[in-house]
Amino acid sequence: MAYIELIEEEDKIMEFSLSEELGLKSLEDFAALELVIELNSGSIDNLTIRTDNIFVERKEGEKVFIHMINSSEKEDFMQILLGEEAEGLEIIIKLDRIYDREGKLYKGPELRQAYIREEGNDFLFQGPYITGIEEGREIGDLLSKNPNIEEILNVDGSIPGDEDYVKTGMKVVIDNRDFWIFIKGDVNGDGKVDKEDIKSLQKHLLEEALLTYSYFMAGDMDGNSRINAMDIAYLQRLIYESSP
Repeated sequence: MAYIELIEEEDKIMEFSLSEELGLKSLEDFAALELVIELNSGSIDNLTIRTDNIFVERKEGEKVFIHMINSSEKEDFMQILLGEEAEGLEIIIKLDRIYDREGKLYKGPELRQAYIREEGNDFLFQGPYITGIEEGREIGDLLSKNPNIEEILNVDGSIPGDEDYVKTGMKVVIDNRDFWIFIKGDVNGDGKVDKEDIKSLQKHLLEEALLTYSYFMAGDMDGNSRINAMDIAYLQRLIYESSP
């Protein structure tokens, strides 16, 4: 898969892995790549790129175009320093082209989106959605650590108990605005990530029960705005790695 995985997000620094998810056999196969980074505000001049790999950047409007040359002797990372005005900032990273050592071009429209946590929240905003919440988190814990949440509602409009799990599809009201939760892997909205969620992805691919809205977001495991067999593979790995 051609996408960039968010590794960590601290102190207005975002760090990304460059190799394993690029769809190449190994870091040694990656000769060059082209990235496009787009912001939703006028903070492009405050953005700084750090990587051990050789790169050239070009800024146009609210976009940064990066051409990077890989060296297998360098560290496998890229950092984006966001400057002082990072609260509420939305970043879209598009992996535009990858070239292997033989000059073969890999091109794909996959997008990876990352969002800065707003002050006072321990989750992420993604348009009308809220994400970054782990499976098995209780409603009471979410409310106690995010006092700006005015209300959380089940899909049927009822109010969940404090010991109920946070689930995909729940509605959250913040500052009189409605948001909907999705938890990666909780495709069927029961608050758990298990084999039943794999069945939900399979039914979507077979067009027996199509996923929409929060449930589609929960099933889009690699964040490329499509659901396919790779998402099932990612979900299977997630379930396997979390099994005791």
